[in-house]
Amino acid sequence: MGISPYFAGIRAAVGNELLLIPGASVLPWDAQNRVLLVRNEVDGPWGLLGGAIEPDESPQEAAVREALEEVGVQVELTNLRAVLVGPNFDSDTKMETKWPTFKYFLTRASLPVSHTR
Repeated sequence: MGISPYFAGIRAAVGNELLLIPGASVLPWDAQNRVLLVRNEVDGPWGLLGGAIEPDESPQEAAVREALEEVGVQVELTNLRAVLVGPNFDSDTKMETKWPTFKYFLTRASLPVSHTR
């Protein structure tokens, strides 16, 4: 999914200024201990499922929503693995944003055969 209307409104108001957006991410695995990663673009790097935390949404809700939006997988959050803050933020150059707080959750998921390799 692209940029949300909320963040599009902020972008319109501040122009090209850097946005700091909290995010949530998940690392789903199935009963066979296979992990699910997403690939950015055709030949981009592999990464975790995740994205921005919307207003009035908890990091847990955002993590579950992002997994469903990105690859159509329902995940069960099992524990918080890390909260990362610092100068080496994950950035999205297309949206000119940086993620100041990224929450990584270990999750269990029933991965459809079409989503595993």
